[in-house]
Amino acid sequence: MTKLVSEIFSPLCAAASYAQHCSLQTTESGVGAWYDLSKPLTKVTLPAASREVPWVQINLAKYGYPCQLTNIVDTGTTRAVKAFQLHCRPTNISGEIDTETIRILASLVDRYIDKDDKDDKKEEKHEASAIPRKAAGGLCQQATSCSLQ
Repeated sequence: MTKLVSEIFSPLCAAASYAQHCSLQTTESGVGAWYDLSKPLTKVTLPAASREVPWVQINLAKYGYPCQLTNIVDTGTTRAVKAFQLHCRPTNISGEIDTETIRILASLVDRYIDKDDKDDKKEEKHEASAIPRKAAGGLCQQATSCSLQ
């Protein structure tokens, strides 16, 4: 039993460790899409407790994760949440929709996806390494699926 458990969780732990390492390196270099929970949301509204599941499904899809709007926590939603958490919060990859996951997703969608033309032009001038829309999730998903196999 111990061997089976370690075989299952070893790739997840290695992927989480790698993601943390990459996050630190790229953050210090100013590369990538990063959330900032200290900044107020300007375009995205946090969901009411009864609407968390569809809100997360819609916003994961906006950010580039393969997540269908089913209004229930199904296998696809759990996988998409885990992939998102692996990239954005590798210290807690539960696959559960929790407050911190929602806040991180809201921050990223607000900053990189739901922004107006003025924001686009301003960020292009200030961020030489701006990530194209939906690219962050797509890149993350590719790296995650490789790491978890």
